Amino acid sequence: MYKVFFFSCVEIKVGLQGRVGLIRVHQDSCYGILVIALIFKSFLFLPGRIIQRSSKGAIEHFDSGLYVRDPIRQPQAMQLHYDDKRPLPGLAVKNDGSDVYVMNSQPHGLCLIVNNKNFVAGLNDRSGSDTDAQNLQTLFVTLHYRVQLHKNLSSRQIKETLFKFAHHEDHQKYDSVVICILSHGLEGKIYGTDGVLIPVAELIGMFNGCQAKNLIGKPKLFFIQACRGGDYDHGVTNMINTTDSCVNEIATEQVLDEIYHNSYDEPDSFVDQTSVPSEADFLIAYSTVPGYVSWRHSEKGSWFIQALVDVFKAQAKHEDLVSMLIKVNGKVARDFESNNKKKQIPAPVIMLTKKVYFFPQN
Repeated sequence: MYKVFFFSCVEIKVGLQGRVGLIRVHQDSCYGILVIALIFKSFLFLPGRIIQRSSKGAIEHFDSGLYVRDPIRQPQAMQLHYDDKRPLPGLAVKNDGSDVYVMNSQPHGLCLIVNNKNFVAGLNDRSGSDTDAQNLQTLFVTLHYRVQLHKNLSSRQIKETLFKFAHHEDHQKYDSVVICILSHGLEGKIYGTDGVLIPVAELIGMFNGCQAKNLIGKPKLFFIQACRGGDYDHGVTNMINTTDSCVNEIATEQVLDEIYHNSYDEPDSFVDQTSVPSEADFLIAYSTVPGYVSWRHSEKGSWFIQALVDVFKAQAKHEDLVSMLIKVNGKVARDFESNNKKKQIPAPVIMLTKKVYFFPQN
């Protein structure tokens, strides 16, 4: 606080950071007037302070880190502007407290279907795979997705297609993504049509939070039709004290020998899950459990895709995704059986953090 009194001489009390100084200057002294002017000038333009003149002529100081306000003129203040609603790059979208993923965009997202039916290098064609692909395309169009269908891709084309798809700029404005892979495979890998194997984990990893930032916080839904081992499930009767055998273990060479010779109901070559991304918001729906073959009808398509399409068409308007996949499991387990009495059970891997409804308004 600075007080100014006018008597026969000018007396100025100055308080600065706890110190008090007293200056006495004779009223008629030009030198004194100059000193007074310099003192006032130094205090009026101290940085980091707002200086305001009161109606009584006293000068009041208020601490501020933004700007200095002249006691007479009032220039526009400098301010710092930022958008506190925009999420920082690379970070998940703030949780809104709901247990259901947002699914309001139209369409809900993009859907990619890779359908490898015709192979070279000694691999048999996958009869019935075109039926699977067509049924999946119709289904996801109905579920409000924009579908891209790719057929007979080599290993390089598969990687390039999925990489480009994962970085598609339209993911930013949509709420989810779907990827369907139909192909031969072996021990954690799938075949391109050129007979070259690709790690499944590598393909899935293209969509994690580090690689596809436009998909952070959004459900990423994979549906993979392929075997995951060489075991056959013979099934078991629903009776106590049964002695039925559940599993018949056979060598990999025997499995490959069977898939290289077409049959009415035939197992897809198997693909094992060696690792999956640890990031959240993934669902990977495998057609069978680890270690077992996955069956495909030569005309109707695979058991898994048949059941999935039937259940989703009937239930998607009022059921969440995980509940529907449980019903898919039950349908495959009960309604399908090979010519030689073999069975199958799908195995979804769930890393979602919320429920997925394709029609949340219902």
